[in-house]
Amino acid sequence: MIVCEFIWGALTLCNAFVHKAEHVYVIRFFVGVAEACSFPATYVVFSTYLTDEELFKRAGWYGAFSIAGSASSGSLQTRTFKSLDGVNGLSGWRWQFIIDAIITFGIAIYGFLFYPGIPSTVKSFGVVFNEDELIFARKRLEGKVSFPKTFTWKSVKESFSTWQIYACTFLWIWHHQTFYDSTTKLYLKSRKDIYSHSEITDMITYIGIVGIIPAALFPPLASYYGKIPIASLGIFCALYAGIILVAWVPENNALMLSAFAVSQGFRSGMAQTYYSWIATLCKDNTEKKAIVLSVAQCLAYVTNAWLIPIQWDMSYSPKFSTGYKVNIGIICLDIVSFALVYVLDKYDLVLCPKYAGNRHTAADGYLINDPDKTHHILDADYSDESVSNRVINTGLSDSDLEKLDAQVRVNPITSTQEKTDL
Repeated sequence: MIVCEFIWGALTLCNAFVHKAEHVYVIRFFVGVAEACSFPATYVVFSTYLTDEELFKRAGWYGAFSIAGSASSGSLQTRTFKSLDGVNGLSGWRWQFIIDAIITFGIAIYGFLFYPGIPSTVKSFGVVFNEDELIFARKRLEGKVSFPKTFTWKSVKESFSTWQIYACTFLWIWHHQTFYDSTTKLYLKSRKDIYSHSEITDMITYIGIVGIIPAALFPPLASYYGKIPIASLGIFCALYAGIILVAWVPENNALMLSAFAVSQGFRSGMAQTYYSWIATLCKDNTEKKAIVLSVAQCLAYVTNAWLIPIQWDMSYSPKFSTGYKVNIGIICLDIVSFALVYVLDKYDLVLCPKYAGNRHTAADGYLINDPDKTHHILDADYSDESVSNRVINTGLSDSDLEKLDAQVRVNPITSTQEKTDL
């Protein structure tokens, strides 16, 4: 990831010195290659340090700061253009790329010094963590999430033989296609009777900032209250914005701005929720998680590449009467995809046990089918629970464990000493 970040910064700097449009096209292609790994790789790393509940909470903050960065970039570029245009004989737009590159290099250096990597493989936590914290990070999630192993054909086959890669990819693709960020800018540019160039940039920043609160709150609330209430709120926001934009009432500028702002909130809030959800659905196999997240992200970009020029034909800008109607249909597909993933998340062991994978956990949060073949024993009430629910390495065979389980149920263990002896 850090190498890709450095490459990203170097290519951004190259954009400051191009002289032909073709040069920009080539550089932009390779920027996309370096950039593409950032989102899925970050979530893979996050999920090796965090439980499901923790991941949803941290994803909210990660998404909020990501949205804040995107929202503020327009104002930063405007100020850069105004203050540096002509300095050292360089146009303002060239200075924009130089400043972007400096920021990117700074992030890469920060990541090199402080980003710890995967707890099961990293040998040093960098300059701010010690060895005890590294051991703690490894031990506290043993049996709750999988740690990375070598990519093999078996892991690839397992990834494509479970439902997650198909249902989750469709969910992410359709969510990624809802609305289109540039429509806000195109609408504002069409209202020259209201906004100047600088006011348009500022308004885009303000609308982008609206997405910070949903991005920060939707994932942890979905973990706490369940996904149905949060998804319902998100869907309501999407339909509200979609219907207004289909109706297209530019004479009511406040209503139009509210639609653009609410659509931003829907996309930002549900994006972090969905991606965290996909990561937790693949907790049993880190390689599968990496494949599913990457395939979903890749196919969403691919779909964007051919669908956006068709759906958002610039000859119909800024009204996009057909584009916004298609957008309503895509929102409906997003709803269907969410329902499918939700049902499979809850009932895949009943509906399609062959394709469920090994992600299911016991009441204490430990994987029932531990990929490392450790066994589970509860610390709590042994009279009511199976002895195969809490991870410790007993060294017993599965048949011995079944016999022990039956014995515990017939003769409940009540004393602390008995539990210790067990």
